[in-house]
Amino acid sequence: MASANGSVCASTGASPAASHGTLIGTGQSQVSAPKPPRPTAGNETTRVDGDGGPTNAIHLDDVEESLEPAAKKKRDKKTTSEVWDYFTKSTVQTKGDKGNIEMEVWAKCKKCTFKTRGESNRGTLVFWNHLKNKHNLRAARIASSSAKQGVVQNFKFDPEESLKKFYKAVIMHDYPLKIVDHEFFVDFIKSLRPHFAFKCRITTRNDIMKIYSDEKKMLFDQLKLLSCRFSATMDMWTSNQNKGYMCITIHWIDDNWGMQKRIICLPHVKGRHGGELLAHEFVKGVMDWHLEKRLFSLTLDNAAANNKSVRAVVKELNNLAKIRKSPPLICGGVFFHVRCLCHILNLVAQNGLTVISKAVKNIRAIISGLPLDVATRWNSTYDMLSHALYYRSAFERLVYLHRDKYGHCAPTNAEWDMAESFCKCLKIFNDATVLFSGCQYPTTNLFWWKFHLENGVKVLI
Repeated sequence: MASANGSVCASTGASPAASHGTLIGTGQSQVSAPKPPRPTAGNETTRVDGDGGPTNAIHLDDVEESLEPAAKKKRDKKTTSEVWDYFTKSTVQTKGDKGNIEMEVWAKCKKCTFKTRGESNRGTLVFWNHLKNKHNLRAARIASSSAKQGVVQNFKFDPEESLKKFYKAVIMHDYPLKIVDHEFFVDFIKSLRPHFAFKCRITTRNDIMKIYSDEKKMLFDQLKLLSCRFSATMDMWTSNQNKGYMCITIHWIDDNWGMQKRIICLPHVKGRHGGELLAHEFVKGVMDWHLEKRLFSLTLDNAAANNKSVRAVVKELNNLAKIRKSPPLICGGVFFHVRCLCHILNLVAQNGLTVISKAVKNIRAIISGLPLDVATRWNSTYDMLSHALYYRSAFERLVYLHRDKYGHCAPTNAEWDMAESFCKCLKIFNDATVLFSGCQYPTTNLFWWKFHLENGVKVLI
């Protein structure tokens, strides 16, 4: 006869424990039966001898949970692949179809917003394909970076990867394209890898332009996924060939609250750099990235042409609203123009330096072995005066010993004192310029804090 709890059969004349029910024997008193033996893995039945009776089977199909060994928690498998240097794992709780709570592992790329499931049983092929297709990273390249950290790994020569590294060196160090024709450079490469085949100058140029196109497409796809607006800066730059170029940079805050900036356009601006021409080049460069409806502000210096340029930009962007039926600028562009504070500080400091220009000229004439200033950078003048004032006594001794050589250009005591007092003012301007020139933190909130200090810039002005 089986008990209600465990389908356990004992021999005639014995009864199981009270917790397993009661078995009525034939003419014998009820006694406590010993606990059943612990089941072994893989066995379905076991046999126990009774008190002189026949042996009966104990079925383990419905054995109690208390008799089963506690399940051990599976340890997480350690990730050893180099691909995890570029992805971050996170565990997310989700609600299953039956209402139960399930744990899912997700992996997010550190270079973009790509996310996918990251359980260990799914492998790493999808991660390698993402790094290869979206970020131009391969397993061989990552393995070589690991080798730099002292990890000994098998090396396999990849001519395509080596060419990409060469192209990157040309881009980052401004090497001329004709370097591939330089005799001794090619001889040096051949000494490292005799069978390495260089491309010609035309092929090198085409491959580098393809790299640029791929990087531009990656950035374009990344910007499409963002829902924020962008702040832009525009500045003119003249090359050593006397050609004018416009540098357009966009700034934004990503989904992780990190500050980002990218140069999106560097067009060659021909002709006179008037306001209308600058506005046209800016709008054309922004429209090339489909950002004309997503601009927040435009920061410029205080040149006269820039004021006219901003008005023309606002007018052109508002004209686009008539075509696309949606206003591209906030408040119609009333607050679109932001003036560069560092340029304003530069104008104030440059104007103040004209007052002590004679003292600066005399100090510059007698100092030797110290860094000199640059006419277009007032902060270099501040650095020069700071070093000169630190060695003032040494220069005065030099003038005293060599009066015939330095007497005609040596600064007077009044000029030294004027330079010292003016240098204290320049220090505040210099600290403010360094603070407002930061690109890894917001600077708008620092404007009021720095300008309203007791000894801040506002007091000096």
